[in-house]
Amino acid sequence: MISNNFILNGFDRCGSSAISRILATHPQIELIFHPFNSGSIRRKMNQITTVASASKEDHHFFSELESGRFERDYIESPWFEKYSSVLEFVPGKIHLMKTTINHLSIRWIQKEFPAIEFWGIWRDPMDILASLIRNDFYDKWFQDALPQLMPTISENSRDFPEAYENVPTLLSGDVRIMAFIIAIRSYFFFRHLHADKLINYELFKSDPITELNKITRYFGLSEHQFNVNFKEDLNAIGKRFKNGNNYRHLIPKSDFGFIRELFMPLYDLMGSRFGKGAWQNEITNMDKATVSYD
Repeated sequence: MISNNFILNGFDRCGSSAISRILATHPQIELIFHPFNSGSIRRKMNQITTVASASKEDHHFFSELESGRFERDYIESPWFEKYSSVLEFVPGKIHLMKTTINHLSIRWIQKEFPAIEFWGIWRDPMDILASLIRNDFYDKWFQDALPQLMPTISENSRDFPEAYENVPTLLSGDVRIMAFIIAIRSYFFFRHLHADKLINYELFKSDPITELNKITRYFGLSEHQFNVNFKEDLNAIGKRFKNGNNYRHLIPKSDFGFIRELFMPLYDLMGSRFGKGAWQNEITNMDKATVSYD
């Protein structure tokens, strides 16, 4: 059974705001923006959610969600109030829940509530990292993440590549720490995401109609002309983008080689799980500069 709602998850600076807001131009899609950015799931975003760690409130919310009901009392998010197209589920519509913090809850949700759809956004992690640096996100959002992630990694070693085991001893500086956080959370998420539920950020930029109609076809909706004005800033937070600019030069040269190796297990995973078509394209290469709008 296909649900009337789905979670669209990606890492910060992956284009999730633009993609979700453009998807919501479809007359049958409503946007629920960052419902998890405060509250219970937000506090556990760097822990793998399990039956034991999930609260009664977590279980109740997702149980209701699986049945097509939306519990407003669970939501504690200023982004939800500001950017959602609706604040309650509208009968007969598809409800897109846009989030950037549900990487480590995906396995629990898919196992316990299989009717909840989960889609993911892939953007090259080098470009995500460059945008995080440009927007000074470490002090704002990532300063406390590594201490929270360390027990997660040590207690769940089978869920991550052996190559990551000794990495924390080499994490000198904000840039390497953010790269490691991207690698860990993304690896777990894409390991558990269904192979046919991936949106590629670069393909979205080059052909949004084809890329976004993957979702409309899946939900049995009419296809839509997702016309995108790439001069329009659809970010909810961060510096204004400059169309056509690339910011990989902001990654220090002294860190570039280390970070490239750090992301290799993630690239290998993407290749084995999704093949080349879904996530690679002519400019998806960690050694090439990619045109982006941040």
